[in-house]
Amino acid sequence: MTRLSASELLRLPVRVGSVTLGYPTEVILDPAAGHIVGFEVVCRDGERRFLPLRAASVRGEDIAATSALTLLEPDHADFYRRRGRRLSALRGGRVVQGGRPVGILRDLIVAGSGAVEALLLDGGATVGEVPLDGHVLLDADGAARGA
Repeated sequence: MTRLSASELLRLPVRVGSVTLGYPTEVILDPAAGHIVGFEVVCRDGERRFLPLRAASVRGEDIAATSALTLLEPDHADFYRRRGRRLSALRGGRVVQGGRPVGILRDLIVAGSGAVEALLLDGGATVGEVPLDGHVLLDADGAARGA
């Protein structure tokens, strides 16, 4: 996968082979690690399930699940939800670098491995893409703070 924004990831179908199982509605990430944990997916049967990133590969045209069985029922996804945060809860949070506000989190740029490479910001001292490189870290409060 080339670099994609989290918003672009949410537009990709989740497939096994050529069969579309559903579409992601939420990106779940581990803010401390700066890495995607998985996706909440609305399946074709209308049910919401969780797809761990380790059980899928993100390609430019879809998110390829290894099997339909890797989509977890909500009660089996608690482990991932405890470790992760919804991107929707982080969006709109203030980003601080070196003790000063640099903008509001709008989106993420994600590598093929699921690692968050950069934050996309609106407003503040910095507008645009800020690398997630140890100087700016996502924190569990929903904001990003400089290290």
